[in-house]
Amino acid sequence: MDKILRNTNIWDLHIHTPLGTPTKKNYGNASTEEFIDTIIDIYNKSNNKIGMISFTDHNKINADAYELFKIKSDIAIIPGIEVDVYLSEKDKDSKHIIFYFDEEELENIRELKTLVEDYIESNEKVIFEDFIMYLVVKRKHFAVSPHAFKQGKRGIDNDWFDEERASRGANEFTGLIFPFWEVAGKTDICKAIEFLNEQYNDEYNNQSVIAFSDSADYKKLQNYINNPHQYFRCLNSFKGLLLAGSDPDRIIYENENRPLCNPSEKIKSIRLSNDLREIKKNNVIEIEFSDRLNAIVGGRGKGKSALLDAIVYALNENEIENRTRRDFVKKFHVEITNFNDGLMPSDVKFLYFSQSYISKLFDGESQSRLESFFKKEFAHNSDVTDGTSDLHAKMEKSILCDVIEDININDEFSNFTYAHGKSTYLNVRKIREKKILLVYNQESYYDAIKNVLPEDKEIWDDQLLGELKSFSDLLVEKICIANYKRKVDFKFSALMKKKIDDVKKAKSKESERIINSKKRVEQKLRFLYNKELERIRQINKLYEFDENMTKFQMQEYVAHGEGNNRFYFVSASNKEHPVEYAKRKIVESVNKSRWKGFEKLSNSEVFQIYATTSQLLSKLKDSIEFSSVIEDIDSLTELKSEKVQKIIYVHNSEYVDLHKTSPGMQTNAVMEYILHSESTIPLFIDQPEDNIDNEARYAQLTKWIRKQKYNRQIILVTHDANIVINGDAENVIIANHTAEKFQYDYGALEYGDILDNAAIILDGGKIAIHRRIEKYGE
Repeated sequence: MDKILRNTNIWDLHIHTPLGTPTKKNYGNASTEEFIDTIIDIYNKSNNKIGMISFTDHNKINADAYELFKIKSDIAIIPGIEVDVYLSEKDKDSKHIIFYFDEEELENIRELKTLVEDYIESNEKVIFEDFIMYLVVKRKHFAVSPHAFKQGKRGIDNDWFDEERASRGANEFTGLIFPFWEVAGKTDICKAIEFLNEQYNDEYNNQSVIAFSDSADYKKLQNYINNPHQYFRCLNSFKGLLLAGSDPDRIIYENENRPLCNPSEKIKSIRLSNDLREIKKNNVIEIEFSDRLNAIVGGRGKGKSALLDAIVYALNENEIENRTRRDFVKKFHVEITNFNDGLMPSDVKFLYFSQSYISKLFDGESQSRLESFFKKEFAHNSDVTDGTSDLHAKMEKSILCDVIEDININDEFSNFTYAHGKSTYLNVRKIREKKILLVYNQESYYDAIKNVLPEDKEIWDDQLLGELKSFSDLLVEKICIANYKRKVDFKFSALMKKKIDDVKKAKSKESERIINSKKRVEQKLRFLYNKELERIRQINKLYEFDENMTKFQMQEYVAHGEGNNRFYFVSASNKEHPVEYAKRKIVESVNKSRWKGFEKLSNSEVFQIYATTSQLLSKLKDSIEFSSVIEDIDSLTELKSEKVQKIIYVHNSEYVDLHKTSPGMQTNAVMEYILHSESTIPLFIDQPEDNIDNEARYAQLTKWIRKQKYNRQIILVTHDANIVINGDAENVIIANHTAEKFQYDYGALEYGDILDNAAIILDGGKIAIHRRIEKYGE
């Protein structure tokens, strides 16, 4: 039998054999062996693969049929019998109830036959409760499936005439001892489920409803296998039957087409050493994995986390941050096979949470860790940049003018100031006048502009005067830049070339003295004016930066959680404008005691002093060189910038900064986000229940994991029984470590002793569970 469930199964646990009436005539007087051969042939020819069957004759066990079928077929089979029982001595009509037994009884099927049939034959009325107690005393493992909404008086619901009796009956005939209510077909399955939902208010209905073939002829048997009423997510065993009966989600009513998503990324099996040495024949451990939920359990220090970390290390050693831990887990020498039956690729993607990882995300010192972990989410806000890389790129792309030498621009433009100076000409249209000359300062511009506008006092309130003042300031700034570009950038090169050509023509080739004199003049001019010109250009380049590049920016990416819960991944940034940065660097370089009030000067005044005079040289702080100020402005090295990334969690319509909540809420919220994402990459978690209270584990975390496992492979370490049992783990790995050797047993909950051993580790064993049940009173 498989240890892990790979595919859903088809069961038919209600098949009559030719033994006894009324079925003998339906099989055409076939012998038991002919019957077995025929049904095996039907199963072999069917397109559907059947996983488990049971022969359930009325009040008899056909031991020959069980023995022959076990020899001739590898299909799983469990013993069963349909018994006519009475619910009480007063009842006139019997009920049809099927009893199923552990498959271990097949080894002594004739002893079971004798034990059951002797009791039935020796009692005129088989009272239901008495028969159950008889089986309990005889230490038989059994489960019961009554007929409901089926066969009239023989169904247990026949006498539920009113709501009170129906409610009492539903409570009495559900539970672990009744794994199924068996009905006649798909329509009755729906009716029974609807009835139970009404009785249990939907959320408390844990009763499974099924419809097997109830066949007494080959045609009915064949019709069922070709079109079964339901499919089972269980191993083909008696324990699988119990799980299907106690968990309705184990039963689905449409065939589950289960193609693996990204099979190369999912772990199918691993091999590792049990003694932290190289893998050899005598120390190898092999563990299979489900593509759904795999739970690693075990006592403290038994190797649970070591196994998970060893797997993670084998996939990507950089995911194990602690160096000591890396050195330890790499000794397992893990070999991983994926669901393509090949070696796991080195670039496989997965999501890993180590112990306490979530609390580390929010420890206040790991903003980079948080941003790295949620890199994909914050990437949606890519327009919000951090640092000054975009500004540097803009500086590099700026058009650099050729170095202009050999001329004092004041010689040619005596009334022109290079950057925001005192003398600039402006033409402004005015009625009956061609132009107005505006000079000296921004106030003059302001007054001149205002003079050409209407003087109506009702127009000029404080707000409009302020807007006019702002406009004139901006206008002056733009005019200065425009004039500089027009008169210097466009005209200066031609002027320079003409002057040099004129000088060269006038030179005498015979006079070496004159040539040498010219060179000395040129060198002096370059020294005096080239540096000044470059500083002017430097500042003007900074004015070319669009304010949108440095204004406050904010973007958000929204993700869904449970119900109406939302996650907002918010990115916000603010950067200093390069012009303000340049002024700040110049002001910071000046010794305040040597130049009082320098910091109060306007941008234009500061930049004029910086670009066109040598005043700064004597006023700088002793520790600062003027060349370093120029370099700092050009490189934007210390430009102030700030980028903040936050996760805002909306829970019950309340917006909270997840960084400022409790560790428990942070853990719960991150688990909610991860377990509601549409990602299909494998998820590895070490103790997801940490920092989450018991109520949240049962009501939320377990439900999320159970839902998420159908989208992705989950491998987790846990101490919590809720996650394993209520999460319905497809594979449980039980870790043990003794005598310096590791041991890992694995299998589905219904395989072997997995459930019993898990109960000992997680719940203290069955005795502890029974004691809790007694204390709770149920």
